[in-house]
Amino acid sequence: MIAKLAAQTLRMRLRSILIWSLSLSALTVLMVAIFPSIGKIDFEQLLKQYPKAMLEAFGIEDTSQYSTPIGYINAELFSMMIPLAIAFLPLGVINQCLPAAEERHFLDNLLCTPVARWQVLAGAAVAGATALATVLFAVWAVTLLAAELLDVNLGMADLARSCVSLWPLASFVASVGALMAGFGPGRGRALGAAGGVLVLMYMLPVIAAFDHSFAQAQKLSVFYYYNDWLKHGIDWSEAVAVLAAAAALTAIGAVLFERRDIAS
Repeated sequence: MIAKLAAQTLRMRLRSILIWSLSLSALTVLMVAIFPSIGKIDFEQLLKQYPKAMLEAFGIEDTSQYSTPIGYINAELFSMMIPLAIAFLPLGVINQCLPAAEERHFLDNLLCTPVARWQVLAGAAVAGATALATVLFAVWAVTLLAAELLDVNLGMADLARSCVSLWPLASFVASVGALMAGFGPGRGRALGAAGGVLVLMYMLPVIAAFDHSFAQAQKLSVFYYYNDWLKHGIDWSEAVAVLAAAAALTAIGAVLFERRDIAS
């Protein structure tokens, strides 16, 4: 049943998935296309003029990272723009399947069929994860193809690491939406809560770069680990821990969803 619900959701979201894939791929392809010109700039000397705390706030650990295609793309896109955007993809899927469907009085009709409430939430989570994987794969494949055509030496494994690093981050944000859906209806509440968590987690490492009293607090942020994965490689124990936390929040949301009234 979960697979059927997820498949139906994905069929309804095909156009959205295509738009996400094309939009994010266009961004990465643009960065690949302009790298030959940007690569001629001596960023190492330029960035040495900036305060160390400011460089740390923007995740620039080594001033020479701009000299490589993957370093430039990570710094310009994967450090902020893409993670802040793509986290709303699986969140949007869950939001449409639960709070939005409840507001449109579609959910109560669905639950009149022989399907358990937790299966509806699980199906939405699986659909969101599948949509996320599809978009990340499309970005990876299209960007590599563009790099090959433009003769830019962009490592296949390096770009794959950047894309895969987004999976736990986006999954955690989506799980906050699933948790809020368990509390009650309201698209705005689910999006607002998840968006607020996303921004707060992004800001914690930035604040810690300027104020070292936040050094321990930043470890509560998924971005603290995500930034490290981009620079040094994925720590799979950390990635699994983040995914486990996302699964736990989703499970709590399912329990709450089972016990509350459905708006009709």
